[in-house]
Amino acid sequence: MSAPLIDQMLTHAIYFERYKNHEVEQLIRVLDAANVHCRQVITKTNGAATKARYLDIMKEIKGIRDEAVEKIDKQLTFDLNELVGSEINHQARIIKSVGIDLEIIKPASQKVFTAATFMPFASSQTFESTLRQLGDGMYEQWDMAVRTGYLTGETAREINRRVLGSVKDQLPGTMKKIRNAFDANTKTMLSHYAERARDAVYEANSDIIIGYRRLETLDGRTCLECGLADGKTYKTLKEAPPLPAHHRCRGLYLPLLRGIDNYDGERATKDGPVLAKTDWKEWFEKQPVKLQKDILGPARYELYKKGAPLGGFVPDGRKLTLQQWYKKNM
Repeated sequence: MSAPLIDQMLTHAIYFERYKNHEVEQLIRVLDAANVHCRQVITKTNGAATKARYLDIMKEIKGIRDEAVEKIDKQLTFDLNELVGSEINHQARIIKSVGIDLEIIKPASQKVFTAATFMPFASSQTFESTLRQLGDGMYEQWDMAVRTGYLTGETAREINRRVLGSVKDQLPGTMKKIRNAFDANTKTMLSHYAERARDAVYEANSDIIIGYRRLETLDGRTCLECGLADGKTYKTLKEAPPLPAHHRCRGLYLPLLRGIDNYDGERATKDGPVLAKTDWKEWFEKQPVKLQKDILGPARYELYKKGAPLGGFVPDGRKLTLQQWYKKNM
């Protein structure tokens, strides 16, 4: 007998997080290699002693940047196409596995990929804007450092340290911000494409689906807004808030299948499995004080301990500031 749908969905979600980590690591290597190349250009010339040399250096760095972005573009396009096709096949397979005696309709993966590419995700990002921000950010950090070096007479070593940092001196470097933003944007983009693939399968087979249940990970990394959305149900995807809800969002929708016990099975937590019916709010209320404070923050935790309901901090899915909360509840 196959595992319940919720078990299969959540197990797949765990492996998907590992896939996202691996994918981003591969792409970051391209960025890091490009930065090493930029460092070599500056070291070779020992900085920018003249304006003409500054212009020559930045022309080389622009070429390095363009080549890196092109490589990342090609790799991401290929991998996202593969992801969409794989996700469509996987969703069709697990729906079939729980006892659906019908042929599951699979949407055309290229059509889903194209729609996902033009559809914005968290913070209005798109595939194109993510690559543009990466390229612009990389160039701007080097340009700023080389300009400063030219104006103040810094050595090549000092210019490189400003951008790339120093492990020995525990200096992060300005490029770290670009790497972190690319990491967050890319992982969120991968979730966006996977979610669009799942949604397309559900919509193509809507005759066997009676609704959707929001599923969030039962751990301290889930934000308060998403945590309180866990367990909510919707009749259609049009009624449901789009996912990913924000950068690094791990939420997904469980299709509620006609004639199937959709709440059979268990959900994993760091402390062991719990019943599938358990939602994030129930899980939160059983957590140690230290974790509750970490999630809510000390001020909201004190209000919570005095009887303020968790849902009162997040009306309509948006977290209130403490000032807004006081104004609403006084």
